[in-house]
Formats: sequence, structure tokens, C-alpha cells
Amino acid sequence: MLTWDRKYEIGIREIDHQHQWIFGFCNALEKQLRDKADDIDIEHILHSLADYSRKHFQYEENCMYKRNCPAAADNQCAHRNFLYAYRNFMERYEREGQSVELAWKIHDMVEDWIVNHICKIDSQLKESEITVHV
Repeated sequence: MLTWDRKYEIGIREIDHQHQWIFGFCNALEKQLRDKADDIDIEHILHSLADYSRKHFQYEENCMYKRNCPAAADNQCAHRNFLYAYRNFMERYEREGQSVELAWKIHDMVEDWIVNHICKIDSQLKESEITVHV
């Protein structure tokens, strides 16, 4: 299970809140998998995580742009790559009959990605200043 820690804080309340929600989705998925929950519950979490991530990425990318963050382009690229990999996993998950093994692989990818992404890329927002783009 992921545990939220101050090291993941960006200092932008809304982004920190959204990251905590993503941690929550990942933990909910892990709990459902450990409890051997119904495939419908697992699939619901997987789809909810994808939807929420897309909205979060859009918000975060906008913040990076407004703050003229040097990591903005890398962030956008990382988001696209994540969504591409996630979509491929989900297509495979649905095609192969909702395998628990594959759901664990999705979970592990998300868990690893979110922790590393926050620490390496999102953290660069801390030093960025808000700029006005005309």
C-alpha cells in the first residue's frame, strides 16, 4: 500500500490533493485484489483511475505552463506515455478476460510510476513561479 508522505508534496494544494486521490485509487485497487473482489469492482477502479488521471494530468500541465516550469515538456510527454501504457494494459485486460495477474501488473505499474513521477518531475513545480502569458 502506498502511504502519503510530505516528500510527495508539491506545495500546490490542489495538485497535492489530486495526487492523494491517485494514491487512494491505487490502494483501493490493491485492497480489492488482495480481497479477491468481484471483477466488476476491480474494473470500476481501473476505469475510474484512468478518468481521474486524465483530468489530473490536464490540470497539472496547465499549472506547469502557467508557472513556466522547466519540466513542463517532460511532464506532458511522461503523461502521454503513462496513458498509452495504461490504455494498452486495459485493452489487454479486457481482451484476456480480466485476469487478476494482469490487474496486479497494472497496479504495480501505476504505483511505481506515480511515486517516481512525483519525485522526479512534479517536484520541479516547487521552484517554479507563476508567470503571466499574453
